[in-house]
Amino acid sequence: MGLRIYSFAAMVALTSSNAIATSTSFDDIQITNNMSECSEISLINTISEKSSFFGLFNFKLKPSLANCGCKSAGVDYEAYIENPSKFLLQSGTFNLLGSKERHIVLTSEKSIINNRKISVDFYCSPPN
Repeated sequence: MGLRIYSFAAMVALTSSNAIATSTSFDDIQITNNMSECSEISLINTISEKSSFFGLFNFKLKPSLANCGCKSAGVDYEAYIENPSKFLLQSGTFNLLGSKERHIVLTSEKSIINNRKISVDFYCSPPN
């Protein structure tokens, strides 16, 4: 019985934290894949947690980043909104050694994006 109460409480807490989600939806995210010759990128889901907003992306390599001139396995990204000019929300770099799903932080302050479309650009990291 104790386990059920704990599970129910955890489910309510998780649901409550997601209920404060931003109004930006799955359809409000535009992907620009500057590595399309060597990869396919698709958005699987969005996740809202506390003040942050994440995208779960699927990366499929065909067969490697080297096919489109990338000099490393690094991928850079920028997430931004038009406000009315380009306003950078989040940027970063990560390694992509094979096809995989990956959570990407789109913003650490989701109140900024309320009801706005988010653009996410992916491109090759420059070699170190």
